[in-house]
Parts: sequence; C-alpha cells; structure tokens
Amino acid sequence: MLDCFNSSELYLMQKEEMEVLFYIGALTGLRLADCCLLKWETVYLNEDLIKCIPRKTKRIKRQAIIPLTSKLKEKLSNALNWKTEDNYVLPKIAERYLRNPDGIRKDCIKVFKFSGLDTSEEKGKLQRQYNICRYGFHSFRHSFASIMASNGYNITMLAQILADDTKTLEKYYIDIDDKVIKKTFNDIFLVGKKTKLISENSERDKLISEINDKLNKMSINSLISLRNSIIEQKGSLQ
Repeated sequence: MLDCFNSSELYLMQKEEMEVLFYIGALTGLRLADCCLLKWETVYLNEDLIKCIPRKTKRIKRQAIIPLTSKLKEKLSNALNWKTEDNYVLPKIAERYLRNPDGIRKDCIKVFKFSGLDTSEEKGKLQRQYNICRYGFHSFRHSFASIMASNGYNITMLAQILADDTKTLEKYYIDIDDKVIKKTFNDIFLVGKKTKLISENSERDKLISEINDKLNKMSINSLISLRNSIIEQKGSLQ
C-alpha cells in the first residue's frame, strides 16, 4: 500500500504529505486525527521517538511513546522541509483535516481501494442491506498491535506505545497470526525432547530468563537508552 504513492496513476490532494501520513499511521499505530495533527514538538528525531498524548487520552494525560523505525525517521526528516509556524508535521493535511476531516478520510479510502482492498461490503437481507467498513485508516492500528504482539512484544510495553490499556488491546486490537500460535504450540510440545539440553545449560537459561524479565519491565525510554549505549560501545570497540 505504501508503494502506491510511487504510482503516477494515483491522484491525490497533497500527495507528498498523504504519503507521510500513511507512513505515520502504518508505523506508529496512531489514530487518523493524531497523525494528521501531529506536531514537531512531539517528534524527537535524535532519540528515535515520538512522545505524544493522543486526543482520546488527553483527559487522563496518557502518553504514547513510540520508537521510530529507520524508514519513518527518513520520511519525517524529509518533512522538516515543510515546517511552518503552526509547527504541524503535515501542515497542509492538518489545515485540511481541521476544516474538512471527511475529505481526508475519503482520500485514505481512495488509497486503500487503489491498492486492491475492498473497503466496504453489504450486510443484511436484500430489503435492508447496509454498508459496513471493512478497511480504513484505523486498520493500521489493529495491524500494528497484532504484528507487534506476534513478534513477542510484551502487552504492557505495547500498551505504553499505543497509549491504551491492556484489556482494550487484548479485546479489540490483537489478532495473533495462526502461524505464530502454531509455532508457539510446537515449541512447548517439544520441550520434553530438549530436557537434557536445557539441564546442561540451566545456568545460562536462568541468566537469560532474568535478563528477559528485566527487559520486559523496562520502559521504552530505558530500552532506547540501552540500545544507544550498546551502539556507542560497539563503535568504540571498532
């Protein structure tokens, strides 16, 4: 879907900013309004982080702390060329969203359809059919949560990234891939066959377990600091 923006056959208003909008949505899990109205003061390029309070959690001041992927960082770095006094990352998109949010939503659906996805379907009996939304910009949030969970992200850490509570994530957002479930089951089933190997390396396994426990309890900021420290040490050794 992100590659669609390279096509000359896709016609959109503010196409360059729309591309960055889709990268933000796909690689952060933020809702459409938060992506459209994202401000530079919440983007920490030097720390590879976005730290913002989504509109939905503004009342309780729950902050989203989102690590930046290299591709998203590249897109945001290029977007610095559009920076204006209002400090929006996507100034034209922000102005348009505040004036006409439905226009942005329709263009998002246009991109989904261009990529080959059916965004709606008819439900109900013939006399009382109605359209339901199958895919939309919010689908990125569902995909982001499911992909992160399928790749072993701790649910507590994921809740901190998405500024959501764990129960909501488990109930509405996380849909772990069948292959992941099968692999996990197989790993558990094969534990008995690996008993000898595990016993021979019990001290190592105990140490790994302790490290994993500590990592799971660390905040995103602490993990980023640890990663940067490792990179610096690696550079000095080289």
